[in-house]
Amino acid sequence: MTLLIIFCLLILYNFIKGTFQFETVTKTSFIIIPIYALVMTIISIFTEQQEWHLLVTIVLILIGIMLGWFQTFSVRIVKTAKKR
Repeated sequence: MTLLIIFCLLILYNFIKGTFQFETVTKTSFIIIPIYALVMTIISIFTEQQEWHLLVTIVLILIGIMLGWFQTFSVRIVKTAKKR
């Protein structure tokens, strides 16, 4: 359990560190991690069929939508000469 908490904190740090500064988008942060999170959420909802799990998931989705809106409120797009 401790290892899971440490892993989650590292992932959270990875997302938060570039929130307030310019950061290039990578395939890992843009595609792979959200898909993995979605798959794990769906698997956990079907394996742990308790009513409060679905409620927690809905609340977390709403919080995520609000955080996404807040983070993109003052986004600047910077074009570079690089292809990736």
